[in-house]
Amino acid sequence: MGDSLTWVSPLGVEFPLTGTPGLYRGAGTVGRFMPTFEVTEREAPHGATLVQTRTRPRNLDIPFFVLNEADTVTVRTLMRNIASSMNPARGTGVGKLRYGSPTGVVRELSCLYTGGLDAAADRDGYLHRFVLGFRALDPFWYNIVAETASFIGGGTITPFFPFFPLVISASQIFGEVVSFNSGDVEAWPVWSITGPASGIILRNTTTGGIIDLGTLAIVAGEGLSIDTRPGYKTIVKYDGTNLYPNLSVASHLWSVLPGNNAIRVEMAGTTGDSQVSMEYFARFLAP
Repeated sequence: MGDSLTWVSPLGVEFPLTGTPGLYRGAGTVGRFMPTFEVTEREAPHGATLVQTRTRPRNLDIPFFVLNEADTVTVRTLMRNIASSMNPARGTGVGKLRYGSPTGVVRELSCLYTGGLDAAADRDGYLHRFVLGFRALDPFWYNIVAETASFIGGGTITPFFPFFPLVISASQIFGEVVSFNSGDVEAWPVWSITGPASGIILRNTTTGGIIDLGTLAIVAGEGLSIDTRPGYKTIVKYDGTNLYPNLSVASHLWSVLPGNNAIRVEMAGTTGDSQVSMEYFARFLAP
C-alpha cells in the first residue's frame, strides 16, 4: 500500500489527490524530499569560509492524469473540481499538501498552487495530463500532532520531570521537563500561562535561551500567550494587551532544537489555579 496525498484548499476543504476515482498520480515528483539551501561564503586567502546556510522556499511539482475512457463528462467535472480546489485567489491563497505514509505518519506542507492545470494536455476529452506546481515559502514539512507539555499548580516537584502532565508547587521553580524534538530542524513553541503568577521566566537550559517577563504579574483568571513562531513573535494577554515591552533585554523568543531540550518554568506567587502549557510542531526536510 502506497502513501496518500491530500490537498487542503485555502478554505480548509480537503480534496484527496490519491484515492479519487479517475485521478491518478504519475511518476516524476520533483522537490518532495529536500528544500534548496543557499550558502553564503566569504573569500579567504586560501579559499573561502562559510558565513551562513539558509533554507530557501521550496518548489514542488507533482504529475497527474485524469482518465475515463467511457465518460468525458465525468472527466470534465473532475478537472473543474480540481481547479476549484486549487484556486489561489480564495482565502489567503495558502493551502496544505498532506502526505500520509503507510506507517501512519502524516505531515503537512503549507504552500500555494502556482500552475500546471493551465498546461493540461487534452486527448479527445477523456484524458488530461498535467503537473501541479506548488511553492512553499516555509519549506518544511510539519507533523500534524503537536509535542506538548503541561504544568499544573498545587503539588510538590522533584528535580526532573520526564513525564506529562507535571504537578508544580508554589515555589520559584515551577517545573522542569526534557522535551524531545523529533524533527530535522528547530521548532518554535507557543506558550499559554494562567495566573496567578509573577516573575515569569521560561528557560531552555540546553541552549541558554531565556524568556524573562520581569516584574509582570497576572492574577487568578488572567492569562497570556507567548508565540515564538516566525511571522508571529507576540506576547499578549488574553484580553489583547501587548506585553512585549515587558520582555527583558537579555531575552529572546527561543526555539527547541532537534533532540532533547531541558526546559524550565520559573514563577512565583502560584496556586493550584496556576497553569502553564507549551506546544510545538516538529518540522522535517521530507514528509
